[in-house]
Amino acid sequence: MKKRTFKNILVISLSNIGDVILTLPVVNVLRGNFPGSKISIVIGPNAVELLTGCKELHEVIVYDKRASLLSKARFVYDLRTHKFDCAVDLRNTAIPYLLLPITCDVLSCVARQHAGSMKKKHLDRLAFLGLDMNVSEPITLYSSNDERSLSDKLSQRGITEKYVGRAVLIAPSARTPFKTWPAEKFVGLCKKIREEYPDRPIMLVGSKDEEGIAITIKEKVAHDVVVLAGALSLKEYAALTQQAALLVAHDSAAMHIGNYHSIPLIALFGPTSAEQYGEDSDTSTVIKRNDLDCVPCCGVQCDIGRVCLSELPVDTVFAEVRRKLSMQP
Repeated sequence: MKKRTFKNILVISLSNIGDVILTLPVVNVLRGNFPGSKISIVIGPNAVELLTGCKELHEVIVYDKRASLLSKARFVYDLRTHKFDCAVDLRNTAIPYLLLPITCDVLSCVARQHAGSMKKKHLDRLAFLGLDMNVSEPITLYSSNDERSLSDKLSQRGITEKYVGRAVLIAPSARTPFKTWPAEKFVGLCKKIREEYPDRPIMLVGSKDEEGIAITIKEKVAHDVVVLAGALSLKEYAALTQQAALLVAHDSAAMHIGNYHSIPLIALFGPTSAEQYGEDSDTSTVIKRNDLDCVPCCGVQCDIGRVCLSELPVDTVFAEVRRKLSMQP
């Protein structure tokens, strides 16, 4: 198939931060195959902070699915004024068809079904364009200004670049509580790391809503554990991940940002699907209970006490921490 040429591309992404990050490889492949083209992205309000200001994106357009019908009509009208020549719809909406006949090509048809990775499912949308899927130009999630503001915040806490480079980042919470490992397990993990690797600082990261659990863990471990939960923007956190030695996180935005940057990462999975949302690679390791028939259930309620996470042993996670750190200087 002869590759078509597009100059003004619209990518309709998802709402939650982690889901949006899983769609970014689509943007990256489009950038690699259509250098110089303008690529705009539609996202939900939750992910605006992360992508606003990305110099590689022509425009970040916010779609609120809870908006009134009138607001949605205005949204579509505004999109039509952009005169996109291609729309890649990753959320199966009617939006691309409402842009016709202005939009020449609509890639919202059902992709080949993948039992596994959501990232692969999203990339499959591009199959109809005959693109070179190995040509990719990744967008950068943070700017030099974000790096400077991160450095300032760390300096205020007496943290140097060398200190960060040896740090173990731990994201002890997630947006949905049923996906989280118990706090006491993180306390045990932090104590083991601190005992075996006294020269490796532990930094607890997360949103402002997650600051409380981070402080609780710090109080039960040691005063020198650094609490950064609530102190960093998403972009500053993204910059931090590329400096640290290791990240331990749940199925969460923190994990997806780490995977996007291909950093050493340990992902803890419970009721959600590691096959769909996780990534086993040279840098990323998924840890989950393989002895439970009910995993993944993806359910909010659990009749057996969420044992997929509550009974996930600290020693299992620490063994992987030790393995990954043993491969670093």
